Amino acid sequence: MLKHRRMCRLLGANDSRISLLIDQRDLAAPVIGRKTVSTSDSLVNIWREKLDASVDGKGLLYHRDVPEAHRWAREPTRILTERDFVRVNHLRYNLLLTGQLKFRMCRQANIFCPVCPNRPHTLGHILQVCPRSHGPRIQRHNKICEFVHKKLLEKGFEVLWEPHIKTGRGFLKPDLMYWKKEDPDIVRVLDIGITADNVRPAVPYQEKVKKYDVDSVRKFACEVSALDSVWVGALIINWQGAIAQDSKNFMKGVINTRDWAILSLRTLQHGVYSYDF
Repeated sequence: MLKHRRMCRLLGANDSRISLLIDQRDLAAPVIGRKTVSTSDSLVNIWREKLDASVDGKGLLYHRDVPEAHRWAREPTRILTERDFVRVNHLRYNLLLTGQLKFRMCRQANIFCPVCPNRPHTLGHILQVCPRSHGPRIQRHNKICEFVHKKLLEKGFEVLWEPHIKTGRGFLKPDLMYWKKEDPDIVRVLDIGITADNVRPAVPYQEKVKKYDVDSVRKFACEVSALDSVWVGALIINWQGAIAQDSKNFMKGVINTRDWAILSLRTLQHGVYSYDF
């Protein structure tokens, strides 16, 4: 790209002697992946598409939905030590050593999880499915829930933690139910989910809404809050720290820009703990 720019500038020098020295092949714009690169922005977009399409970068595709959640990666923070900063970035970019990564480096390596037979040993498996990390996985969820609960109390909301709501199919337990008398007459039902990296966060968000937006939950919420309207939503974060845009809209006025970065970072930190467990 730089060579192409230099040759184009020389060609515009209006000097016939310079024109004779320039190889016409150097004037052709470079091609990457069958796409012509004509500007710096097009080069950035091409490499971004390649990263998004890769195994390691697939989960990063959704980081642009809530960009303020990743401020910690470019601004100093006292939350992280130097070692933790390196480790959470390794997790974020899917670089921690797993059976799958070993297999990609050496085909003789064992690709399967040592705990789960016939399941590939990947970061997604370790953090989301493997029974070995079940305890840290629950702790990760609870820490996110505790953080949101603290913020709600600071904003003056009345909060109900994990209400058990009887339905025709058993009990439903949304993580938080909160309301404020000074606000418009509305009570919010919130469930928190930390999801896989191969699905757009909007999909599990809608699944959560569909699960809890039922008559029995609405009736219970109206009874405990003495309000008339119910709004059901979710806080969805994938294990690489990407947050659903719908979650940001739902929690507007509760979670600020700095808090979104903390939520993403805490998810990554507890992901590292699960990996080390």
